[in-house]
Amino acid sequence: MQQAEVERVAAPITSMHGLQRIGGGSETDVYLHDAYLYNDGHKADGQSETGDFVVKVKQLSATTAAVARQEIVDMQNVASLFVAYLGPEHSIESDFILSEDGSGRYYAIAIQPYLAAARPLVEIDYQTLAAQERSQINWQLLSLLRQSLRCYRQTGHMPDLYGTASRNIAERQRMNQPWMWPKRIWGFFNQRLWAAHNLMLTNELQPRVVLVDYDQVRWSGLWGRLYYAICQLLFWRDLIWLASHDAHAHLDTEVPHAVK
Repeated sequence: MQQAEVERVAAPITSMHGLQRIGGGSETDVYLHDAYLYNDGHKADGQSETGDFVVKVKQLSATTAAVARQEIVDMQNVASLFVAYLGPEHSIESDFILSEDGSGRYYAIAIQPYLAAARPLVEIDYQTLAAQERSQINWQLLSLLRQSLRCYRQTGHMPDLYGTASRNIAERQRMNQPWMWPKRIWGFFNQRLWAAHNLMLTNELQPRVVLVDYDQVRWSGLWGRLYYAICQLLFWRDLIWLASHDAHAHLDTEVPHAVK
């Protein structure tokens, strides 16, 4: 999708001056919207250099307006469900609207607040963090895992805590080619929560781990059950590792050296 197409698809929410792609996954392109950027590419004196929200563009599978509208309703409901289970400390609000391009393709446009200076966990160098900082992140990850598993048991929906990343639109399109599936499957099984793309660490006095992807799983039936079964195994694997690792770190800190 070219820049002009992005702006046309996203036109229902804003004039869309100042869209800049800042990330994305295998299905979604994420753009930073700066409300203060004008056609000539300059800002007025004193105006913010930071965008106030992000725009996520995702093509839908629907071929009719009625089906597309129902997809948007379902996406909004599932996103609200994830926020309710993860809580305000580890989630952000997402608003979904429907858009259509000039070729009859339907898109979901998700609007989220911009987490300035937050970094995805995959970019965190844990060796530079103090033991207490690592422990705080571990406890937050354990909470996210437990709440996500609880959400699945009670609702049949599970958030994608891991995620993937694409540096540009061409890479995203390439990721979905059949010859890339072996590599993606290998990466899927080897992903770890503390190196997730969909979880970001905020730049605050008390940093929070926040989920930024609220899309529901498109697969249903047998493929959907298989996907969720594998995700549960991955969640339990990381939960056990994190709980064990944090327990050892706690002992190393609390047990007096004379007793060791």
